[in-house]
Amino acid sequence: MKIDLNPPVSARFSDWIEGLSPSAKRSWLTRYYDGLVAKGYYIRDEHKTRLSLPAAASPQVVDESTLRELANAGADLLAALTKVSRWLLGGGDRELAARLFGDFAPLEHVGDWRQLEKLCIARADFFVDEKSRPRVLELNSTIPALPGYSDMLIDGWIHAAADARKMRSRGDELVARAFSPTRDLYDSLLAHYQAAAFAGAPAVPAILIVTRPDDPETTELGYLESYFRARGHRAAGARADRAPVEL
Repeated sequence: MKIDLNPPVSARFSDWIEGLSPSAKRSWLTRYYDGLVAKGYYIRDEHKTRLSLPAAASPQVVDESTLRELANAGADLLAALTKVSRWLLGGGDRELAARLFGDFAPLEHVGDWRQLEKLCIARADFFVDEKSRPRVLELNSTIPALPGYSDMLIDGWIHAAADARKMRSRGDELVARAFSPTRDLYDSLLAHYQAAAFAGAPAVPAILIVTRPDDPETTELGYLESYFRARGHRAAGARADRAPVEL
């Protein structure tokens, strides 16, 4: 499997940006990035200092068949990880499990570990090598990181580009047509809730966002919390090192 990082559609985006005059390009990039920061596109370190996040100046387009292949590869990796986790947490190697999971916070120990196999989101990070082959860097199955930041990028780039091309009135329409990782996360959360809901369960669930102390992505978590509340849910954050909370 190989990935083309320079398809014609991607080239059209980059050619448009490169075709701007130096001053116009600098002005557009500044407005684009300032807009991202205003949305919360940054992290904070342990001292609460704001740290910048990089942002691509033009979208990278990957065709649907390639995305499907990558998703399938990620699903295979997730299946393997599930088997290893099931073996470890089921007593396969108690010493190794103690080293890997011994630092879990109180809230992370709540519930039956078998429930951990029911994931509403997993993220495989692929990089492309010098021969255009995808190589997986990590598989993240515990933290829904990046849907919020991704939405900020998509929304910010589309609106900035629409504004520059005298299409400001179409910005919201174009964003609505684009893929939203946060909407995808939300739909998965609801589907899992509805599949597990017991008789008399609320039709509109409350959503608790659990984080570790000094999580650097507080602005993204705030974005998710606002997204859920805008759709009628009670939503709040909770620290994993503290006792469970009631919403």
